[in-house]
Amino acid sequence: MAYTLRMDSLFAPPPPLKPHLRPFRFWIWLQLVLLRLYVRRLKGRGTPFLTMCDARGNVWIAAIGDAPGTVRSDPLAFTPSKAFQAVMGRIVLSPMHQAFSARVLRALPVASACAGSQGQGARLPLPLPDT
Repeated sequence: MAYTLRMDSLFAPPPPLKPHLRPFRFWIWLQLVLLRLYVRRLKGRGTPFLTMCDARGNVWIAAIGDAPGTVRSDPLAFTPSKAFQAVMGRIVLSPMHQAFSARVLRALPVASACAGSQGQGARLPLPLPDT
Protein backbone atom coordinates (compact mmCIF):
# COMPACT_ATOMS: atom_id res chain seq x y z
CA MET A 1 0.00 0.00 0.00
CA ALA A 2 1.46 3.36 -1.02
CA TYR A 3 0.69 6.72 0.55
CA THR A 4 1.60 10.29 -0.31
CA LEU A 5 3.89 12.56 1.68
CA ARG A 6 4.14 16.33 1.16
CA MET A 7 7.44 18.07 1.90
CA ASP A 8 8.16 21.73 2.60
CA SER A 9 11.22 21.70 4.87
CA LEU A 10 14.53 19.99 4.23
CA PHE A 11 14.95 18.14 7.53
CA ALA A 12 11.28 17.65 8.40
CA PRO A 13 10.62 14.26 9.99
CA PRO A 14 8.73 11.66 8.00
CA PRO A 15 4.99 11.34 8.58
CA PRO A 16 3.64 8.59 10.81
CA LEU A 17 4.62 5.24 9.37
CA LYS A 18 3.00 1.82 9.44
CA PRO A 19 4.10 -0.36 12.36
CA HIS A 20 6.30 -2.62 10.21
CA LEU A 21 8.20 0.45 8.83
CA ARG A 22 8.93 2.09 12.20
CA PRO A 23 12.30 0.29 12.65
CA PHE A 24 13.40 1.80 9.30
CA ARG A 25 12.28 5.35 10.12
CA PHE A 26 15.82 6.76 9.91
CA TRP A 27 16.45 5.25 6.46
CA ILE A 28 13.12 6.51 5.13
CA TRP A 29 13.89 9.98 6.54
CA LEU A 30 17.34 9.88 4.89
CA GLN A 31 15.76 9.04 1.51
CA LEU A 32 13.33 11.95 1.94
CA VAL A 33 16.15 14.39 2.73
CA LEU A 34 18.11 13.27 -0.33
CA LEU A 35 15.05 13.63 -2.57
CA ARG A 36 14.38 17.11 -1.14
CA LEU A 37 17.96 18.10 -1.87
CA TYR A 38 17.62 16.74 -5.40
CA VAL A 39 14.40 18.70 -6.08
CA ARG A 40 15.94 21.89 -4.63
CA ARG A 41 18.97 21.46 -6.87
CA LEU A 42 16.83 20.68 -9.91
CA LYS A 43 13.94 23.17 -9.57
CA GLY A 44 14.96 25.60 -6.82
CA ARG A 45 13.87 26.19 -3.27
CA GLY A 46 10.15 26.41 -2.58
CA THR A 47 9.05 24.15 -5.43
CA PRO A 48 6.15 21.97 -4.27
CA PHE A 49 6.54 18.26 -4.86
CA LEU A 50 5.02 14.96 -3.77
CA THR A 51 6.83 11.83 -2.68
CA MET A 52 5.51 8.31 -2.34
CA CYS A 53 6.49 5.64 0.15
CA ASP A 54 5.42 2.06 -0.46
CA ALA A 55 4.94 -0.80 2.01
CA ARG A 56 8.59 -1.87 1.66
CA GLY A 57 9.99 1.56 2.61
CA ASN A 58 11.02 2.70 -0.86
CA VAL A 59 10.61 6.45 -1.34
CA TRP A 60 10.38 8.16 -4.74
CA ILE A 61 9.20 11.41 -6.31
CA ALA A 62 5.60 11.23 -7.51
CA ALA A 63 5.23 14.76 -8.91
CA ILE A 64 7.17 18.02 -9.07
CA GLY A 65 5.17 21.25 -9.26
CA ASP A 66 1.48 21.76 -8.60
CA ALA A 67 -0.62 18.64 -8.16
CA PRO A 68 -3.11 17.95 -10.97
CA GLY A 69 -6.35 19.80 -10.41
CA THR A 70 -4.81 22.47 -8.16
CA VAL A 71 -3.46 24.62 -10.98
CA ARG A 72 -5.41 27.88 -11.10
CA SER A 73 -6.49 29.45 -14.34
CA ASP A 74 -4.66 32.50 -15.62
CA PRO A 75 -6.19 35.57 -13.91
CA LEU A 76 -5.21 37.76 -16.87
CA ALA A 77 -6.80 35.53 -19.52
CA PHE A 78 -9.33 37.41 -21.66
CA THR A 79 -12.39 35.76 -23.10
CA PRO A 80 -14.32 38.23 -25.26
CA SER A 81 -18.09 38.36 -24.94
CA LYS A 82 -20.41 37.23 -27.72
CA ALA A 83 -21.29 40.84 -28.53
CA PHE A 84 -17.62 41.73 -28.92
CA GLN A 85 -17.01 38.69 -31.11
CA ALA A 86 -20.02 39.59 -33.26
CA VAL A 87 -18.76 43.14 -33.77
CA MET A 88 -15.31 41.84 -34.70
CA GLY A 89 -16.88 39.40 -37.18
CA ARG A 90 -15.70 36.22 -35.44
CA ILE A 91 -19.19 34.81 -34.99
CA VAL A 92 -22.25 35.21 -37.20
CA LEU A 93 -25.44 36.36 -35.56
CA SER A 94 -28.81 34.83 -36.33
CA PRO A 95 -31.04 36.71 -38.81
CA MET A 96 -33.19 37.97 -35.93
CA HIS A 97 -30.16 39.53 -34.22
CA GLN A 98 -28.94 41.02 -37.52
CA ALA A 99 -32.32 42.69 -38.11
CA PHE A 100 -32.32 44.08 -34.56
CA SER A 101 -28.80 45.48 -34.89
CA ALA A 102 -29.74 47.09 -38.24
CA ARG A 103 -32.74 48.80 -36.59
CA VAL A 104 -30.52 50.05 -33.76
CA LEU A 105 -27.99 51.44 -36.25
CA ARG A 106 -30.72 53.28 -38.15
CA ALA A 107 -32.14 54.70 -34.90
CA LEU A 108 -28.82 56.21 -33.79
CA PRO A 109 -28.00 59.42 -35.68
CA VAL A 110 -24.22 59.06 -35.27
CA ALA A 111 -24.19 55.42 -36.26
CA SER A 112 -26.41 55.97 -39.28
CA ALA A 113 -24.19 58.81 -40.50
CA CYS A 114 -21.11 56.59 -40.32
CA ALA A 115 -22.78 53.39 -41.50
CA GLY A 116 -21.66 51.84 -44.76
CA SER A 117 -23.85 50.04 -47.29
CA GLN A 118 -23.82 46.75 -45.33
CA GLY A 119 -24.76 48.33 -42.00
CA GLN A 120 -21.18 48.29 -40.76
CA GLY A 121 -19.28 51.39 -39.76
CA ALA A 122 -17.22 53.07 -42.45
CA ARG A 123 -13.45 52.73 -42.18
CA LEU A 124 -12.64 56.07 -40.56
CA PRO A 125 -9.31 56.69 -38.86
CA LEU A 126 -9.47 56.68 -35.08
CA PRO A 127 -8.47 59.80 -33.17
CA LEU A 128 -5.18 59.77 -31.29
CA PRO A 129 -5.50 58.71 -27.65
CA ASP A 130 -5.27 61.31 -24.88
CA THR A 131 -2.14 60.66 -22.86
